[in-house]
Parts: sequence; C-alpha cells; structure tokens
Amino acid sequence: MLATRGRPMTLRRANPADGGIVPADLTVQGFLFPYAPERIAGPVRQGDAQVQMLADEIAAAGWPGPPRAGDWLVVDGATWLIQGANPVF
Repeated sequence: MLATRGRPMTLRRANPADGGIVPADLTVQGFLFPYAPERIAGPVRQGDAQVQMLADEIAAAGWPGPPRAGDWLVVDGATWLIQGANPVF
C-alpha cells in the first residue's frame, strides 16, 4: 500500500540541542487516511487521521527514535500534530 498509494511526508521534531528552535526533519513515504466514523470516540475527534509509515525507513535514516506525541508531520503542505504512535509488526 505504501509503494502504490503512499506519498512523501516529513516527520519533524524540535531539536533540544538548539533550544527546540531548529527542527530535525526526515522525509518518509507514508499513507494518511481519516478515521472511520465508528472509530470517532474518546480522544479521537472528527478531522483526525491515521498515518502508516515504515519504522525501518525511520531507523535506517538515523532519525532520533520513532514518532512520538509532540512531533509533527507535514503532508502536502498541511502540518499535523502527532498525538501518539504505535508500532505494528
């Protein structure tokens, strides 16, 4: 799915060594899709989305760890705040 329907997106994390001013960016291939209506409950709100990307691609690039709450994702010029990330194997 990532190879055929994925698109480039940028993971962004503020760099604490620079006082959080200069971001550490990594472009990865990912797939963004909205939550199904029946999954909108609890902390999930209308307009939220899920993203799938390869953890191996992130690790191979030496980016500082997997995505985590507080990181950002830039997709097609829109910036999304990452609320959490769960690895799926």
